[in-house]
Amino acid sequence: MVDKNSEDHANTIKALPKRMTYEEFMSLPEDNRRCELLSGWVVREPSPGQLHQAVVVNLCWLFRDHTRRTGKGQVYTGPFDTVLSAKDVVQPDLIYITANRTDIITSKNVEGAPDLAIEVISPYSARKDRILRLNLYARAGIREYWLVNPQEKTVEVFTLSGNGYEKLGCFTPGTPIRSRILPDFSPDATDVFRV
Repeated sequence: MVDKNSEDHANTIKALPKRMTYEEFMSLPEDNRRCELLSGWVVREPSPGQLHQAVVVNLCWLFRDHTRRTGKGQVYTGPFDTVLSAKDVVQPDLIYITANRTDIITSKNVEGAPDLAIEVISPYSARKDRILRLNLYARAGIREYWLVNPQEKTVEVFTLSGNGYEKLGCFTPGTPIRSRILPDFSPDATDVFRV
């Protein structure tokens, strides 16, 4: 049986003829599909697969363990709106916000750039994650960006500099992941890809 409201919402999303603001985006009918606002355009993504979700859960466990032990910040998984501007609202797979910046977290969203954003690459998202998000996150001031590739078992860490992102390193199983914003957090990449 097809839910009429879900069908109407899908048609609304496909037929959006103009760019919109976050306020307009929030007035769209709700459904269970993942949507983001990129440069004012509504973008719908397919649901991630099992391997993607397993890697997100592993990352969440690693970050949660660290933040609970140290009290140095908070971690959230998507979908959770991260409002970078009135025309850019994203839902990274995982975000980390340092303890001194938790005032940007509200009950509905994160209002501003998190300190770290992580995207787990899926076959449909690779180009968007490597180009569009990399540039958007740099412009928004996200200090560190991790691109995690479950197929290749790599974690690329990018840190923000004056000219955008610079690659800090590419980490594979058997090597500790390094982070500039979390110098005391260095999980082995093996733990990220354990399924």
